[in-house]
Amino acid sequence: MSLAAARFARKHGLPPETRWLLAFQSCNAVNFTIALGAPMVLTARFLGATEWQVGLLTGLAPFLAGLQLFMTNAVDRLGYRRIMVLGWTSRAFMLLPIIPLTLFAGRLPQHLVVWGLVIPMFLFAVIRGMVAGAWLPWLRTLLPEDQRGYFLGLEQRTINLSAFAAMIVSGLILGAEPAPWRYAVLFAIAWGAGLASAWFLSKMPNLRPSERKAGSRRGLRDLAKAARYAFEYQPFRRAARFVIVYSFAIAAVPAFLVLFLNEDLGWSKREVLTLQAMSPIGILFTAVWFGRVADRAGSRPVLRMAGAGQLGCIAYWILCASHQFTPGYPDMAAAWLIWGISTAGLAISQTRLILASSPKHDVTATMAILQVTLAVTAGSSPVLAGKLLDVLRAMEPEPLPAGSAFAITFGAALLLGLLAQVLLNSVREKRTMPAHVIIVEALYGWPMRVVSGFAWGAKGVKRRLSRSREVRLPGREGDEQ
Repeated sequence: MSLAAARFARKHGLPPETRWLLAFQSCNAVNFTIALGAPMVLTARFLGATEWQVGLLTGLAPFLAGLQLFMTNAVDRLGYRRIMVLGWTSRAFMLLPIIPLTLFAGRLPQHLVVWGLVIPMFLFAVIRGMVAGAWLPWLRTLLPEDQRGYFLGLEQRTINLSAFAAMIVSGLILGAEPAPWRYAVLFAIAWGAGLASAWFLSKMPNLRPSERKAGSRRGLRDLAKAARYAFEYQPFRRAARFVIVYSFAIAAVPAFLVLFLNEDLGWSKREVLTLQAMSPIGILFTAVWFGRVADRAGSRPVLRMAGAGQLGCIAYWILCASHQFTPGYPDMAAAWLIWGISTAGLAISQTRLILASSPKHDVTATMAILQVTLAVTAGSSPVLAGKLLDVLRAMEPEPLPAGSAFAITFGAALLLGLLAQVLLNSVREKRTMPAHVIIVEALYGWPMRVVSGFAWGAKGVKRRLSRSREVRLPGREGDEQ
């Protein structure tokens, strides 16, 4: 073990190899923030994409994640590292054709330029979807269960620090009225970051699934049997049901919020990207805290609290889109900050819940099956939302008042999110903590810790959390298969 690895292990109490995973996620965040986030949406709009085409581009990555189902045998045979390195390297090169594409805007027919963006992004998403099935089983193999929440918190902090930097730099590069070459620079940065992320992955050990026998292969019948077994397992079925519905509810919101701010409210691209940078700031300062709380308190109460935060933001954006009041920059920035904080809690606790709820038999296939289901739901959400916006905005200004199309779209997301919160009632965990204790910690203990630097803030909150660690809620001890 190198000196740097030993120092990392002592500081974080994690396997030393995981430092390469954090380095990978740092570069990967720059890559996907540009290639899949607001810069891509703004690039597509600059090239002349319609709302439906923007929805299609946004939905490609989650929708095509279903391809990983057909890579489970390759993951078993080649190992997690080889699959990820090959995939992430190939994925980065799919961005190269987009770099010169923006320079042809206005010189070639608009439909050719737009589809010139869609096709490379489709290939980018295909490769990502094929190899992404190695990621979660790899984490489950590397990390003990009682350290997963903490690592996921560190991972979210790393991702969002890099995403924040990428968003700020993107805003500076684009400016208020960007020239075509500025969009090309953004995708060149994304390409370089993608190659760097693959290099960091190559430093990891090439582990293989331990539950599969050497040389064994799965056919379609084996995958169908694994799917049936997974969804017959009650803890997994209930957890997956919540995650699927909630993912469908919110998948379309960030992309179309960018269009709402830029086009309906008239805010510049630099202002929109700066606003979006508030989301990674929220994740940056709360991710590790959410990870530690989820390890002690359980995932379910964190999901409840974080979901309420995101749904509150959506309700605020509905009011803005329906012109109940004119939003200002400070309150819009605060909403994005709350969205980011809530995203941290949801991302960490959802992943932790799924890893803990999965049946131990054939983890690779189980994770792939879940992500295929998520791919169909989360991928179709922005496509359907884009089509809905196309139809509604074609009706404006009559009979719909201006801006109400976005309000209706966000309203549908809010209703589905509330349904997911109802489904969360059926999720069971072996150990949970009362939600009011977490709220006290969130409103008092965490700010005190940030300000003073003392672990867990005030001593009274620390004692209360310690006493609550062994609390069991009636009927929450977990279900048998």
